[in-house]
Amino acid sequence: MTELKERIKDFVGDFYYKWNFRKLKAEYGGPKRGNILLLPPSDLDGSFGDELMVKSFVANFAGKSRVTIFTDHLIRRNDFLGQFPQVKYDNGFQVRNYDRWIEELRIASAVFIIGADILDGTYAARHSMRYVRIATMAHQMGKPVYFSGFSFSKNATEQTKEAIAEVAKLSLLKARDIDSYNRLAAFVPQDRLLQVSDMAFLCPYGDQVEQSEAFRAFRYWADQQHAENRQIIAVCPNSIQAEKIGKGKYIAGLKSILDEFRAKANVSFLYLYHDVRALNDEMSDRDISRELFQMHPNEDVTHAYFTDSIENGVVVKSYLKYVDFTVTGRMHFGISGIAAGKPMFGICYANKFEGMLRLFGINPDNALVDYTEMDKSENIVTNFLNDIDNQYSKIKENIENVKQLSLMNGQDIA
Repeated sequence: MTELKERIKDFVGDFYYKWNFRKLKAEYGGPKRGNILLLPPSDLDGSFGDELMVKSFVANFAGKSRVTIFTDHLIRRNDFLGQFPQVKYDNGFQVRNYDRWIEELRIASAVFIIGADILDGTYAARHSMRYVRIATMAHQMGKPVYFSGFSFSKNATEQTKEAIAEVAKLSLLKARDIDSYNRLAAFVPQDRLLQVSDMAFLCPYGDQVEQSEAFRAFRYWADQQHAENRQIIAVCPNSIQAEKIGKGKYIAGLKSILDEFRAKANVSFLYLYHDVRALNDEMSDRDISRELFQMHPNEDVTHAYFTDSIENGVVVKSYLKYVDFTVTGRMHFGISGIAAGKPMFGICYANKFEGMLRLFGINPDNALVDYTEMDKSENIVTNFLNDIDNQYSKIKENIENVKQLSLMNGQDIA
């Protein structure tokens, strides 16, 4: 019954969209320049990866322009954007809320959409279509539309493929990894497609993070581990993965990976997180990390560390400067580590990790395990440890080129 109601809403909503679209005119007013309507992938209510991309855009591409962050619900995030006085927040980007969209578009001089992983329909087609439709409406109103690099899964829906092909006619599309580029190139003309890398590679560090008492406590622990010749593994779970296969199975699988590392190397574990939204039966990444930390035997507890005080993705970046490598179900957590020169053992999903590693010339077979097959990770852990020196070298060799690709996310709007 719920799905039937949603289908009826979609049918009526489609009609309402077309009715609104026919009324749009390019002569709608608004400033000629200097007021960018920024559409992040989420409400900025706890997704650290989205926070990194938003800060990267404001810090690197917005210049002195006013930036209006347009989300479903009004959420102000001065904890990582407070240094930018030109940032403001508005809400009303719910599905089918076209009147509200038009209000924002009228006063915008340009639209920038952070594509990330929300344009291929794999989470929800109607969620992806919001971004397609607001881009089309903006173009009809004479407003330039820009996209950041985004992932495009091999499981992308036909509806979103058709919609993305149409959007490519009005705006240059950007793929943030090699695999996504190749998938998009199958139906988007190459002159409408650009290879970039993820915007998060350019996100600056927070100047004051390392001065906090919590961070000093972590540094003391990290220095102790390195004094014992232990490698520090920064661990980040993914509550979405846990929801899909069941929390118990997920934690058991992740623990089996960590046990493999413990058996094969002299390691310590830093339990972090990259999403504090309660997505899995009211459980977030942070809750799963806490549970993993609490599972350490008493005799080994000094070789594990957990803090629940991290408030955003920019803070996490500073922690990753002092680890040796990451084990992560969140790609942006891995990106923050790689930007600091640290290899990533990825617990992958949605075809996002593979193409990103290929940008560095790293073989995904030596660094990734699917979240549904964590119990089969023994050989991959061995391959990763045997290849880790090569991965350090590949990251060092390619990081500047990848950052140059990241700059291409916003050069057109800048």
